[in-house]
Amino acid sequence: MKKIMLKLMMLGVLASPLSYFLNPQEKNEKKETLNEEFLKDKISYEGGLEIKLLDKDSTIEIPTWRDLHVKKPSMCAQYARKLTLQFGYQLENPEDSWDLHKVNPSIDFSREKLIPWNLVTFYNKYSQYNRKNRIATHTAVYLGKDHDGKLYFAEQRGSSTRISTEKEMEKDGIYPRKIIKTEKIN
Repeated sequence: MKKIMLKLMMLGVLASPLSYFLNPQEKNEKKETLNEEFLKDKISYEGGLEIKLLDKDSTIEIPTWRDLHVKKPSMCAQYARKLTLQFGYQLENPEDSWDLHKVNPSIDFSREKLIPWNLVTFYNKYSQYNRKNRIATHTAVYLGKDHDGKLYFAEQRGSSTRISTEKEMEKDGIYPRKIIKTEKIN
């Protein structure tokens, strides 16, 4: 936990604009703004549980479900809520994926409307939790996309914490349904 907090503090320091200390020319400021916008939700992922935030030029480690004290392995919604809270975001606390959209602001899934640290609910056609009228059976946290446009999610599936792409999840029969908006804690 201390390691994660230290990394978060370093992330804040690294995110401080250098232009405060330097006096860049107007052209450089415009170029920097364009680069920041282009890299806004871009990440780099090479395996494991670490991602590099390209807009902040920093690396963060995604904690496992055990690190976040999730009650048991099959609680993906609890893992997603605790993960977003760990990184400074909050939302209402239903226990299950199928109830998240009922008590939190949500929209139908759209790649264009994703913002890092939003939750995404999924329907897993193979899930033991499938019931009539349930639109979702799984929850993951949207982390960002790489330069190729692949979407990355942090998720807990059974006793495994992993970072997965949307395509990897679809191969496993898991399809996105809703974006659950999270709020930054001041």
